[in-house]
Amino acid sequence: MAEKIITIRWEGPFNFKKVVDDYYLDTDDRSDFGLYQIYGPHRLYLNKKRPLATNVLLYIGKTVSGSTFSGRIKKHGFCHLPEHEIYLGRIEDPQYDQNFEVWEHDVGDAEKILINRYSPSYNANLTGDLRGDQLHSSKCTIINIGAMADLEETIQSEDVVY
Repeated sequence: MAEKIITIRWEGPFNFKKVVDDYYLDTDDRSDFGLYQIYGPHRLYLNKKRPLATNVLLYIGKTVSGSTFSGRIKKHGFCHLPEHEIYLGRIEDPQYDQNFEVWEHDVGDAEKILINRYSPSYNANLTGDLRGDQLHSSKCTIINIGAMADLEETIQSEDVVY
């Protein structure tokens, strides 16, 4: 099987109000769908990548069918305070215009790999052992670009799949 490359372009940080008010579009110019990271204070954890920062990665999520970044973030009750930072990630590839199912698979795989790589404290789902058969593309590379916060630039599925 050929290796799948999933590139995620991140932007942010944004606060709760900005995401809810401005990231609800589904137009030809902009689609507010993809992955998101939520950072905030945590009593037990420190930010190892940015030791002077008070926020740590709390949650990684994805938009689901019929929901935008705005809709998903509204459902989270823990990120409404001013100290929370939200980063939005879109995966871009011309093939997605023709095949929504491939986009859905890639977003799902990226979410699972990122959650298993970083184990955010507020993610109870999808953590633990990740098997290759739980991914649509068991051999893939996640490439993070833009404002990726504490994520590494490149993550191999082999690093988290057992």
